[in-house]
Amino acid sequence: EYDVQVLAASQASKDLWGGAAAGAGGAQASAAMPILATVTERKELHTKASERSCIHAEIDIAGTGVTYETGDHVGVYAANPPELVSAALKRLDYDGKQVVRLTAKAGCKLPETIFEGKPVTVRDLFSHFLDIQSPPRKDALLALSQCATEEKEGRKLAFLASKEGKEEYSAYILDDMRSLLEVLESFPSCKPTLGVFAARVATKLQPRFYSISSSPLAHPASIHITCSVVQGKSPTGRDHKGVAGTWFSRSKVDGTSRVAIFVRRSNFKLPAEPETPIVMVGPGTGFAPFRGFLQERSEQRKMAAAQRQGAAHLYYGCRSQAKDFIYKDEIEAWKDDSVITDIEYAFSRDQAQKVYVQDRLRANGRQIYDLLFETSGPKACFYVCGDAKAMARGVNKCLHEIIQEHGSCSASVAE
Repeated sequence: EYDVQVLAASQASKDLWGGAAAGAGGAQASAAMPILATVTERKELHTKASERSCIHAEIDIAGTGVTYETGDHVGVYAANPPELVSAALKRLDYDGKQVVRLTAKAGCKLPETIFEGKPVTVRDLFSHFLDIQSPPRKDALLALSQCATEEKEGRKLAFLASKEGKEEYSAYILDDMRSLLEVLESFPSCKPTLGVFAARVATKLQPRFYSISSSPLAHPASIHITCSVVQGKSPTGRDHKGVAGTWFSRSKVDGTSRVAIFVRRSNFKLPAEPETPIVMVGPGTGFAPFRGFLQERSEQRKMAAAQRQGAAHLYYGCRSQAKDFIYKDEIEAWKDDSVITDIEYAFSRDQAQKVYVQDRLRANGRQIYDLLFETSGPKACFYVCGDAKAMARGVNKCLHEIIQEHGSCSASVAE
């Protein structure tokens, strides 16, 4: 566990991220040493008719030394919702204003953290570094069982953490998506010390990764993010609020909303040769990296040396054209300017029978096959971004079917 040293209020760190003030982190910015950057633009991408929310945000990286390439990811350390933090502090009877320094006890090996050894307020510790909303792991329940003053509660928590309690753990914690805070409220006799809670109970708040939805050719001084706001009722009736989406939805553009970020390099890139055709399949927020691609192609078209470009085929989908068609004006403008060669839309809920991007691909199977295998010029690059569980699997299955049908081959050959 951690040793907890209580400090004077005046000793609280002004930089929670260890020298990560803008300009200090530079190109070395990483998950362990992010840089603080300011949100300069935020807007809702869905219409008022939509029951959901998707945020477009722009983060200023001018003067930070941070650079990015089209297709890269940005890691974001967003803060927990303040009301959630207040509830956790109240339940645990911690003083949020208290300034503390946490260091691993002698002989205790703990993973390195950004906050260790740094003077922070308890509220900042809970806001920026501890995950209090995810379902607790078994080792966290075991640690809590040892802090329970009521024997019945201790036995119940120990059972949930045991091999014998596997099924009940799955049902009570995982299936119900029961948060750590909910568990604490259900076992009120558990009073872990701050050192135990930060070391053994709460996991560390992890960065959220987003495909950067801009190109440095068009926006060298800013990183754009396209972020769905996850919110709704959990199986227990709890109001679940996604950490990063909620933070961005509440961010201000007056210079006061700053967030710790770093860039993670990606292999999701445009072809090295501009003449290579591309097929982009990106429904919903899966369109984010392709917005960067299309900004890049638009800028390249303005350069005399890169005017020859391969065709760009976009397969875009969402639930309703009138509700959640994000970046509609930009997409249509790129089509008018021939940055996009052709577009296939799949508005899944605008007709009686649902239509998805894989249905549009299947309808254009001959064209897709020719682009990938039969063209006399460069073979096309095929990109998919979005829901990995349903959409990506559906697209993969569809491609196999297209190859088998138009390539007259077996399933094993298609694979």
